[in-house]
Amino acid sequence: MSESVCLISAKGGVGKTTFAINLASSLRYYGIESIIVDADFLNPCVALHLGFPNLAKTLNSAISGKFNVLDCTFKHNSGVKFIPTSTRNQDYNNLLVSNLGLHINILKQKTNLVILDSAEDPYHQFHTINFADHVIAVCTPSNISVHNTQKLIERVKSFGSNVNGIIINKHIGDEFDVSLQEIETKLGIPVLGVIPYDESVRQARQLKHPVVFSHPESKSATSFRRIAVSLLGR
Repeated sequence: MSESVCLISAKGGVGKTTFAINLASSLRYYGIESIIVDADFLNPCVALHLGFPNLAKTLNSAISGKFNVLDCTFKHNSGVKFIPTSTRNQDYNNLLVSNLGLHINILKQKTNLVILDSAEDPYHQFHTINFADHVIAVCTPSNISVHNTQKLIERVKSFGSNVNGIIINKHIGDEFDVSLQEIETKLGIPVLGVIPYDESVRQARQLKHPVVFSHPESKSATSFRRIAVSLLGR
């Protein structure tokens, strides 16, 4: 059986879903298969990022027993595989999110890594983190983001889990960014990788592609691949 990693963030807009998609694309570059599971039941956006709106087979329909979770897997032109969550509010009503773990275990038997793109709210974070082998937090190098991430780490500890590392996104490196050393000191958790601010990411999002796929020579794509190698222990 493979492993699962849960990606979390304190607030939206820090680039967690972008990281999930590009991590999957980078892993595929090195021959490692993965599946992204959009575990944000309130504001799902993995499918939207990749240009797949209004899909009928979703994580919701798998949890409710309508479909096998493997039949809810879609593949982007880049090769990235993902399981979307329904954007319809009625598909969330009476959904037993606590059954998520059963489907994650099925996926772990079919791929090398299951990437869980978690929600920001505590309830769904708890259930997603509870079924993950590793937890990684994504934040930006702003004082507010670092402060909110510190509170997020404390929340995860209250769940009985730990955050294994931090990904710094949209890094510029000027005097307005919190230094990496200060971030590690304040959070007490190692920084696993740094992704620079890059307009190529915005361009790739407009194209509905991972930047690793559409702009493979960009500075952000290089960073995504470097992080993937680091996580693989290569």
